[in-house]
Amino acid sequence: MQYLKADTATTVIIGPIAGTLSADEVSLWKHNNTTEIDISGTANITQVSNQMYSVDLVAGNLDTEGRLNLYIRDDSESIHYAQEFMVINVNAYDLLYGTDGYNATLKLKQLNIQNSAGTAFVSKSTGNNGNGAEFTGYGTGAGIYAFGNSGAAMSLEGGGYGIQIIATEQPAIYAISKGFLDYDGSILASAPAILLTTSDSGGEGIKIVSKDDGVRILAKGNGIYSKGGYEGSYTGHGAFFEGGEGGGDGIRGQSILGSASGKDGIRAIGASLGETGHGMSLSGGAGDIDASEIDAAKNDASTSKVQATLARKIVANTAIQNKSTGVIQYYDDDGETVILTHTPVDTESEITRNAG
Repeated sequence: MQYLKADTATTVIIGPIAGTLSADEVSLWKHNNTTEIDISGTANITQVSNQMYSVDLVAGNLDTEGRLNLYIRDDSESIHYAQEFMVINVNAYDLLYGTDGYNATLKLKQLNIQNSAGTAFVSKSTGNNGNGAEFTGYGTGAGIYAFGNSGAAMSLEGGGYGIQIIATEQPAIYAISKGFLDYDGSILASAPAILLTTSDSGGEGIKIVSKDDGVRILAKGNGIYSKGGYEGSYTGHGAFFEGGEGGGDGIRGQSILGSASGKDGIRAIGASLGETGHGMSLSGGAGDIDASEIDAAKNDASTSKVQATLARKIVANTAIQNKSTGVIQYYDDDGETVILTHTPVDTESEITRNAG
């Protein structure tokens, strides 16, 4: 059976028909209809080769999808010829016979694709910056829902972006970890909602860039948990922060103003008792540091190990004056050894030092 594209004028080839056809009648019967339609005035029957003829069908002849019966009668040759066609939806026809540039839409309740090996579904765009696939969810449904048994639910790799997500009023990524599930649905162990790793050749596990003063990461609770290395096999930083060339901070912490509970802008905890490791290790450049802040960190009995470590690194090869006693101490490169101490009096107008 020959398929015809709905609502589209076409020319069909019929035959073979013995003799020379001079039609006295050309009629159509459309799907599920017993009414005979005379198309003798538009059929334009023409012989194209021995015993084969062409018949023109206008768009109005193909306005009903389904079976289409063509009947031709020639009394002079005693010819009675009939042929059946199938008129199908425009999108379905283009899906079967369309060339590049045709769009095809399938109106299906559900499309199931199953294969025994290889890739079950392949989508590729060869157009100008065209998407390989585009999915749109309805209501609260997801545009795409992926589930993996033992492998990844979704594997993405790009010559440009592996994945690009743009959101307007909702989070660009919303991830919930349900842990590792047993066959009965019970949780065997906890698992990260998102796990990002780099290849052996390096690269960022995650890189977040904002414009101007835009928020890069907004985290509540333990919003970010960062661990260097992987299962103790590799070395590496749990997190690495680098300031911008225009003077932006690599990391900046600000406590919540007006909070009676004393929220910390940045809080770092060192290793457990008996282990080594800093809660936070900072290395600064040649920029100036306010001596009063360092002095407060050294002399405040409640100063944390983080602050003390910071103070020791900053005071290297630096002179600090105690604002209460006026004593000036000069530190060696290790930031701990005092190599010279001055105790000026109020009547002195200048100080001569000799580190000796």
